[in-house]
Amino acid sequence: MKENNPDTISQKYFNCVVTPSYKFEIIYAEHLNGETVEFNHSHPYFEIYYIMEGQLKSSVGSKIHTLYPGDLLFIAPNIKHNTIYEPTIAKEYFAIIFQISEINNKSIPIEFEILRNEIQDKLNFISRNTYIITRNQFDAFDILERIKKEMKDKNIGYSQIVNTLYHHFFIYALRTMDPSRSKFEEPQENLNLGLEASKYIHNNYFREITLQSVADYLNISPRHVNRVFYEMFGTTFSKALTLLRFSYAKKYLCTTKYSAEKISELVGFKSPRILYKLFQEIDGITIAEYRRIYRKN
Repeated sequence: MKENNPDTISQKYFNCVVTPSYKFEIIYAEHLNGETVEFNHSHPYFEIYYIMEGQLKSSVGSKIHTLYPGDLLFIAPNIKHNTIYEPTIAKEYFAIIFQISEINNKSIPIEFEILRNEIQDKLNFISRNTYIITRNQFDAFDILERIKKEMKDKNIGYSQIVNTLYHHFFIYALRTMDPSRSKFEEPQENLNLGLEASKYIHNNYFREITLQSVADYLNISPRHVNRVFYEMFGTTFSKALTLLRFSYAKKYLCTTKYSAEKISELVGFKSPRILYKLFQEIDGITIAEYRRIYRKN
């Protein structure tokens, strides 16, 4: 179909990216320039042209369009098209031919089912209009450069990475048609509760914090807070909170002239005795010695 392919992006083999709900099948992909001669043709696949440099004239159906850097041309299956050969006009562009195949799986995760439906809506829109022209709103050039490098270096796993990058290009390209938000929202049961508990104590260490207050914030039981926190960080909630407050107390000792009593209050300790005890147990020195060492350094 195309001749004189000039660059290192040249996908000559059928490849695909498999998700739980669909296969993104790459039929052809190539970085092309003004020396490329393309005859009028059609095929049963979708195609995207991305203009990188110069200008490209393209005939789609009965219309001719001039495309400029950053333009994306989406062409539906079985639509006659070709680029118009103008050897005196410099240009660089990327073309990818692909199809989406549905995977029938009764246990598809909801996020992939929604993604498949959203992708199909975009492709149906292209088919109804036969072709669509949009403007690049993502760093397509960077993705293509990464593909080029992977193909050149051929390090371990390069083929899988290249196919994934093609898939990324495809998804980002679809976004240029309609930047609306996805309908997918992470289910509450997928929330990393251990991490959320950690964020809570980082943001509220200076307040009175109990297992119950964190449990109320996360809408789970105090026992569950302890379990998910330990699973995530390998330490108990109370120990993590104490060490966090201890670290912030050191910051105040280094950056202010506040008394131990004032600092204990600022970091949430009920008594300065707790701070004195931690310095002895953890660092083996007194608060005054810590301040003196810091100022000396």
